[in-house]
Amino acid sequence: PDAGDFQRYLRAKAIPQIKELVSGYGPIGTIWFDTPGPITAEQSRELVDLVHKAQPQALVNSRIGNGLGDYDTLGDMEIPRQPRAGLWETVDTHNDSWGFVGHDSNFKTAREIAERLVRVVSKGGVYMLNVGPDGRGRIPEPSVRMLREVGQWVSRHEAAIHGSGPTPLGQLAWGECTTRGNTLYLHVFEWPSDGRLVVPGLQSKPLRARVDGAAVPV
Repeated sequence: PDAGDFQRYLRAKAIPQIKELVSGYGPIGTIWFDTPGPITAEQSRELVDLVHKAQPQALVNSRIGNGLGDYDTLGDMEIPRQPRAGLWETVDTHNDSWGFVGHDSNFKTAREIAERLVRVVSKGGVYMLNVGPDGRGRIPEPSVRMLREVGQWVSRHEAAIHGSGPTPLGQLAWGECTTRGNTLYLHVFEWPSDGRLVVPGLQSKPLRARVDGAAVPV
């Protein structure tokens, strides 16, 4: 929008709706912004202060603009190649659309979602997956089915995902690594053809190792 349209939108629509969200629905964990370009630093600060005043525990993401926000939202579907410091998230979508599009059936498989989740966690981030409900609020059946598969896999390997730390290793040809204390969780996406798993950069001698089922849904 041009500057005039944006100012009208900000005052007449965005701010009243934000006030409603932060005051009418109880405690809120996050107000997630996807702010367009014309916003000024003063306006970004006004929105951040509006949220924090009404909801002191709520987090605001970096797309509020102008270097503000409590944590960083990377570019759409962006996963860094190396661990990244600070609080950050990757935003992804299950198919090629951010809302509901009836003809968009290009859904990521359960395996693809699980691998992308692991890649983000192994770099120290949070994975936010978008699913577009239809006009009646229903989640598309392919999303329901595949997300249940991913959820079942995560529940079986929760220690390697929830609350785990980023990899201390470099890039791995066969997958990713997450950590918990002195434990390394090696997520093998593709076993080397010779069946020999090499872990480069390991400085200490392992005390024990075990294979714990399929790394990701098949």
